[in-house]
Order: sequence, then C-alpha cells, then structure tokens
Amino acid sequence: MSFKRNRRYPGIDVIKSLAEIMEEMFRHYRRSPSGWRMLSSRDEWGHHDFFFCNPKVGLWQVKGEFRTPYEFVGAGAKVIAGRVDDRIRELMRQGSPMPFGMFSPHPKRMDSVIIAAGIGQYLEAHPRMEEFLSEKQRMLDSELRAKLEKLCRDLGMDLAYG
Repeated sequence: MSFKRNRRYPGIDVIKSLAEIMEEMFRHYRRSPSGWRMLSSRDEWGHHDFFFCNPKVGLWQVKGEFRTPYEFVGAGAKVIAGRVDDRIRELMRQGSPMPFGMFSPHPKRMDSVIIAAGIGQYLEAHPRMEEFLSEKQRMLDSELRAKLEKLCRDLGMDLAYG
C-alpha cells in the first residue's frame, strides 16, 4: 500500500504505508545505528503516535492502531529532514520508559519483515511536540489521521461490537 503526496501542502514528505516508512527508517538506521530515540503517545482522538528520531538524520511520525495485540496498522512520514534541534532531542528524553516492539512486512520482499524494538519514552499526550513543528508539518498529522481512519474503515476496524 502506498499513499500519494498531498499536493496542497508542498514541502511535506510523502505519506507512506507503515511497511514503506519502516523500511526507510531501517535504511537510515543501518548507516547511523546510534543515537535513535522513540517517543510514543496518543493523539486527542486516541490514535497511537510514534515519533522516531535520530538527531543526525531526522524525525519520523507513525500514526496507527493495533488491529490485534500483534498487528499494528498505520501510515507515516518523515516530519523533519536533516538535523534535529536540541529542543526536540530534549523532548524525546522526557516521559516514562516504555519497551516497544513493532514489526512490519517488508514493502518489496514478501519473505522478510522489518523489526523495530527497544526502550522508548511514553508521554500521555504530545501537544508539546506541536510547538516544534511547522504549520505544514502539523497539517501532516491531520493527513495521517485521515489515512489511518480510512485504513481502519477498509479493514473493518471501526465496526462496533455487539
């Protein structure tokens, strides 16, 4: 699955499927394996937000929902390209320690998966992250939420029990 670039907001990176964004981060991780941080929270609609950061490479946002305890569905994009400033690095250190694990099918190789695991930080909400992001990048969050809600509808995840 792939998402098209939003032409209304030039300069915002392409919204990609979870598999594509994980593969992109993995490529960067292989080149620069140290210094990575992860911050997790929930947005005001209750969706999971994961921010992955390497101060030398950039910041990615992944928005999604757990379909089962083992299957996470969502989409993501690179939010900040290049070096990440000290304010974002400090925010990535705040919160409570949280073990995390996320795996995704490889976007090109059917017999491979990409696994991200480690200890990250968890914050109750991420409104403070917004003060570090541009207006265009905040609009990306809205686009990610719309893609996630469509994906959840397509997978029947928004159906009520009963």
